[in-house]
Amino acid sequence: MRRFTRPTVLLLALTTIAWIALLTLWALVTPAFGTHGEVDGVDAAFRTALGAGWPAPGQMHALASTRWLFENPADRSTVAAVLAAHPGETTIVNPLSQHPQTYFLAAGAVLRIAHWESLRWDHAVLLIRLVDVVLLAPLPLLVAGTVRRLVGSPRVAVVAPLLLFAVPKAAQFGASVTLWAPLVLIAAIVTWLAARVLTGDRSWWTSVGLAVAAACGATINAMGLLLVVFALTIVLVARHDLRWSETLVRRAIDVVVVIVPAAIVGAVFWRSLRTGWVPDAAPQPDPIPPASPTGMNPGDFLNGQWNGGTATFWGGLGDDAFGFTPPLVAGLTVVGLGVLFWAAVRADRALRPTWGVLLWPALVVAAVLGYEWRNALADNQIATSSGRFLLVAVPALVAGFVAAAASLLPSTRARRTTALVGGVGALLIAAYGLLIGFSGAYQAGRFGLTGAGIAALAESTPLGWQVVAAVAALLGAASVAAVVALVVVVAARSTPPPLPLDSPPTVEPTQRNNP
Repeated sequence: MRRFTRPTVLLLALTTIAWIALLTLWALVTPAFGTHGEVDGVDAAFRTALGAGWPAPGQMHALASTRWLFENPADRSTVAAVLAAHPGETTIVNPLSQHPQTYFLAAGAVLRIAHWESLRWDHAVLLIRLVDVVLLAPLPLLVAGTVRRLVGSPRVAVVAPLLLFAVPKAAQFGASVTLWAPLVLIAAIVTWLAARVLTGDRSWWTSVGLAVAAACGATINAMGLLLVVFALTIVLVARHDLRWSETLVRRAIDVVVVIVPAAIVGAVFWRSLRTGWVPDAAPQPDPIPPASPTGMNPGDFLNGQWNGGTATFWGGLGDDAFGFTPPLVAGLTVVGLGVLFWAAVRADRALRPTWGVLLWPALVVAAVLGYEWRNALADNQIATSSGRFLLVAVPALVAGFVAAAASLLPSTRARRTTALVGGVGALLIAAYGLLIGFSGAYQAGRFGLTGAGIAALAESTPLGWQVVAAVAALLGAASVAAVVALVVVVAARSTPPPLPLDSPPTVEPTQRNNP
C-alpha cells in the first residue's frame, strides 16, 4: 500500500482545519436552542451538572430554568441567577432519559470544571457545543483512513474528507448540544476498523478495538446497539486465509469478543426491553384519525419518508425549518445513489469491502423505517424529518461513495476532474448551507447577507461578532488553501518511482547500472 506524500498530508491537514473551523462557526452562529432537540440536551446537561439524578424513561421533567431560557433566549444572566429565579421542574417531559446518561455525565463534568454557575448561560451552552466540536474534529482523518483501506490510494483517501462539507446538516447538528455527536464519532471509528478487518487486518488489536468501539456506541443511545450488529456481521463475513477449521475457531472467538462488552455496557437496554419499553417510543397521546379508512398506506408512508428524509439529510437546517432548494436535494440524492447503483451493477469483486462498510448506513435506514412505521401506526402521522438519523452514517456513506466512484473512473483524467469538481462543489455547498442557516435564523428566510441580519447575529452570538468574523476568515483561508492543495495533489504524476528490482537491465549480469 502506497504511503502518504507531503502534498497529500498537507491537503488532509488543511481539510481538517477547515472542518474544525466550519463546526466552530456553526456553534457560534446557530441561535441557542436552534437545532432539533437542543433544548432537551441543554436541560439534561444542566440537570446532570446539578446532580439532579436520571429518572426512568418518561419520568424526567424539564427544569423550570431551561424552559424559561427557551422562552427568553435574549436574556444574558448567569446560570446561578437563572437557577435562583426559576427553581424546580415543569410538567414538560424531557424524553432524553430514555437514553443512557453517558454523554450528559461528560457534559456535566465539563460544566462543573468550568464553574458553570458563574458563567453566562449562553456561554455554558457554547461550552458544551465546543465539546461536540472537539468530538467531531477527527472525522476527516477517519474518513481518509477508511478510504485508504478500501481503495489503497493515498490521493483518493485525502480527497474523500472534502465530501463531508457537502452535508451541512451534519456540521450544524454536530456542533449543537446533542448526544448524537459522540455516536457519530464512534460510528466513524467502527467504520474505519471494519474497513481494516474487511481488507485483511487480522490483528487482535483491531478485533478488540472494533468490539470496544461498538460497545461504547451502545452506551450513548439505542442507535448504538446497531453498531454491535454491524460489528458482528463484519467479523462473520470477513475472509480468512486459513483452513476452514481455523477460520471457524477465529470467527467464533471474534463473535465472543464483540458480544461480551456489548452485553455488559448495553445492560440498560436489556433491562428496559424486558419491562416492555422500546427505545425512542413516542406515540402521540391523541392519535389523529387516518386519512384512509383502511389505515396507514405503505405507499404514502414511503413517499413521505423519501421526500422528508432526503430533504432533512442534506438540508433541514435549524430545527428542520430551513431547507435546501429542491433541485439541489434531488441532484445530490440522484448522484449519490446513482454512483452506488452503477457500481453494484458492475459487480466488481474489489468493491466487496466497500459493500461491507455500507452495511452500516443500510442498517440505519432499515431501523429508521421500522421505527417510523411503528410510530405511524400508533398515531397515524407520517414523520418527515427522519433524515437526521442517517447523519450517524455520513462517514461511511462518504467512504463508500468515494470507493465506488473511484472504481467507475478508470482514466486518470476522469479521476482528476471528478476530484476537483467534487471537492470544490462540496465546499460551495457548505458555504450555501451557512447562508441558508444564517438567513433563516436572522433574516426571516431572506437569502443573502443584510445589515439587519448581521446586526442580529452580532447581538445574539455569545462571543461577539469579532470572534465570528475571525473564525469565518479562518474557514475561508483554509478552504482556499485546501483547494490549491487539491489541485497540486490531483495534478501530480500517478506513476510511482521504480523499485530497485524494476530498474532497467544491467550491462553485465553482476553489475547494476549507474544512475
